[in-house]
Amino acid sequence: MPDLVISALISSFTFVRLLKGPWLRYPQFLAAAMIGSVVVSLLADKLDPGSADSLINSTIYAFAGSAAGIFLLGQMIG
Repeated sequence: MPDLVISALISSFTFVRLLKGPWLRYPQFLAAAMIGSVVVSLLADKLDPGSADSLINSTIYAFAGSAAGIFLLGQMIG
């Protein structure tokens, strides 16, 4: 579980910085990225138990989830 949280935090900060800009300017995207990465990681672990235990898999899930969270929030905001 600590790998999940660490991967979610690192990927969220990285993707928001790369795609949107400063974190303090877009905290809503940072929150969406964190929620998205945790949701995708938990969903992947539910579908394939033990898949999120690997650092590589959990990092891939976290990056995919944070990208999805940023994209979905961007679509909702307009």
